[in-house]
Amino acid sequence: MKDVRQEITNQIISQLESVSIGDYQKPWFNIKGLPSNPVTKSRYHGINALCLQSDKFDHLEYASYKQWQSIGAQVKQGEHGSMVVFYKPIEIKDKQTEELKKIPLLKYSTVFNCSQVEGYTPKTTELNTHESIEQAELFASNCQIATEYKHDRACFIPSANLVQMPKLGQFNTPGDFYSVLFHEYTHATGHKSRLDRDQKGRFGGSEYAFEELIAELGSAFTMAHLNLEQSPRTDHAIYIKSWLQALKSDNKFIFSAAGKAQAACDYLIAQQTESELKEAA
Repeated sequence: MKDVRQEITNQIISQLESVSIGDYQKPWFNIKGLPSNPVTKSRYHGINALCLQSDKFDHLEYASYKQWQSIGAQVKQGEHGSMVVFYKPIEIKDKQTEELKKIPLLKYSTVFNCSQVEGYTPKTTELNTHESIEQAELFASNCQIATEYKHDRACFIPSANLVQMPKLGQFNTPGDFYSVLFHEYTHATGHKSRLDRDQKGRFGGSEYAFEELIAELGSAFTMAHLNLEQSPRTDHAIYIKSWLQALKSDNKFIFSAAGKAQAACDYLIAQQTESELKEAA
């Protein structure tokens, strides 16, 4: 298996010259999108957009109490809304010139999510109807890594020891889904309860970039182990090239990361044996 991993590493390095960072596209689509108002048909911006992003709701449609009423919907009794802020221009008279001038006055309003109202059907996004891949599902299950499949993002949260993923149907292909899943599982192997890699790097910094190289190589190695990829996909190289910029585009970091990725892949494979032994017992 080590020879296969070395070959994958070599192929990715050879691909780096022929790929462009600008060609990278996220392999899944978002269900929730950005917070919006279904009554005014506008999106919330700035601090409001940040405040209204919530894992608590399946849809990010918000409107005020009166706005919901205007389209025949009613906020459920006992529901608590979320605050949004906006500027409303007011006129004041200049004390020296006595001219009227407009100044922005900060105001706030309370809005309610569409799940907090009755009489409204939220917009739904149709998911792809992919079939899961049995050996990949079994492998992932045996890894014993807590995973939530209800998010528009893919990430590993070290503080919670938790992987968050979009649903299978949000991805372009099943291969895209498992490639991203095993990228995050490679991150998860670095948790202090597993291989205890240093994961304290600041986003965009060299330590963070190096961890991303490990995760992407680990994904490629795991996909090859499961015979889901015979050779690394172009998007592996594009993603790795994007993070190499933080490492001064020095390919030696790929070889260093490959060693860590091999250890991560070996750890995940070892979990399969442990799970089989437990079942046999």
